[in-house]
Amino acid sequence: MKHSNLEAEVAPTPQPWAIEENVLAGNIIHLAITNRAVKDWMVCSVTPQKLARDIDYANARLIASAPALLEALKMALVQIHRDNDERKAQYRATEDHVRAAIALAEKE
Repeated sequence: MKHSNLEAEVAPTPQPWAIEENVLAGNIIHLAITNRAVKDWMVCSVTPQKLARDIDYANARLIASAPALLEALKMALVQIHRDNDERKAQYRATEDHVRAAIALAEKE
């Protein structure tokens, strides 16, 4: 992904992403997505911890799974293209959805 102010390609924070409660950032305790393997890196704050509700935890689970889901989608595309032509026709609609999801995740 390219940022408007950068020339180089920038990759997302590597996996694994995890949901973590009570992350202190900017004097606020957060429900956050983190990767502790990358020097206590907070990928994003979902919400201030004191405001976290069930929907925030559901959103956090979805965000935390994003890198694995993207990898799975890419693997699915490889498999679709390995299948024979008869089966490929059956997967055409699925392939379109998979490609759209990958494009959304990798949007520049």
